[in-house]
Amino acid sequence: LLGDHAMHAQCLQSLGDIRKMQSQYLEAESFLSQAKELFERIGDQLQAAQCLQSMGNIRKMQDLYPEAENFLTHAKEIFERTGNQQGTAQCLQSLGENRSMQAQYLEAQNFFIQAKEMFERIAYQQGAAQCLRSLGETKWAQNQYLEAEDFLTQARELFDRNWDHHGTAQCIQSLGDCRRMQDQYPEAEDLLIQAKTLFEGIGDQLGAAQCLKSLGNIRRMQGQYTEAEDLLIQVKNMFERIGEQMGGAQCLWSLGEIRRKQGHYSEAEDLFLKSKEIREKIGDMSGLAWCLYSLGKMRHQQVEDAEAEVFFTQAKEIFERIGERMHAKCLRILAKICMSLAQYPEAVDYLSQAKEIFERVGHQLGAAR
Repeated sequence: LLGDHAMHAQCLQSLGDIRKMQSQYLEAESFLSQAKELFERIGDQLQAAQCLQSMGNIRKMQDLYPEAENFLTHAKEIFERTGNQQGTAQCLQSLGENRSMQAQYLEAQNFFIQAKEMFERIAYQQGAAQCLRSLGETKWAQNQYLEAEDFLTQARELFDRNWDHHGTAQCIQSLGDCRRMQDQYPEAEDLLIQAKTLFEGIGDQLGAAQCLKSLGNIRRMQGQYTEAEDLLIQVKNMFERIGEQMGGAQCLWSLGEIRRKQGHYSEAEDLFLKSKEIREKIGDMSGLAWCLYSLGKMRHQQVEDAEAEVFFTQAKEIFERIGERMHAKCLRILAKICMSLAQYPEAVDYLSQAKEIFERVGHQLGAAR
């Protein structure tokens, strides 16, 4: 009977992990929560901790950062108690990612360094390499591109030494995105094509699709809208085929941005709303906020400021709730709208709030450097 309960719990856990990989977060969480309760009932603390860890990672992917931290910290404590160093290190790594996504780079770096040292102690080189890659991505988020490339190159060499083609491809992808962020489009394109080829060689359709999406966005940023659209439609179909809803939603948003830039507002709105609907369904709060922000920009371009204000306010509230700095940009645009409507006290209030945030972020970035 105990064995039956364990098998039942393991099936639920596997179903949850599959749904997580498909970005179907609500279903994933339901399966994992049921599995955790069963594992607790039969006294399997380690498996219960793994479920908590997965649930924390789901919350992180949904941009629900405080909840993610609670789950991951709880899981880490169980792993520490049971002497599972790999589980502990993985939780530290995820806690670092959670802080990095909130632009809390100093805290993120501390978690990644702790996780890397623990992975090195247990001779888990892939884990150490993943932490180096995360440290690199943290650096390029702070516009520290030379340091970022140094970490990413170290990670790539470590993955190469361990014949981890997937890790190597991810590092090349990150190096490509690093160049893309610096507007070094030819170099970015070369790296992303290399990464895409590697992902295809190991049968990782998701990795290949993500590279193709970045290539489409490079074309979009260069104003090459026809080529960008062809690539983004192609990759959207790839995401849909493999059941990756978030990737599909991101492509719809990018296609909407192309239409908005071209002044095709009706088509842009349709694409933004489709993307928004998917984000709401899978619980992608950051993506939802970006859709609202783009709808606000579009209304602002059409001089429909009353509607724009509603969208920007909704976007601001979500960005603020999940700890993204974009809410300061929303405040600045709301101030501009209020000024155009001669609502000067409200404009001053929005600008004062935005100023405080920009100053605070500036101090954090300075400290991180």
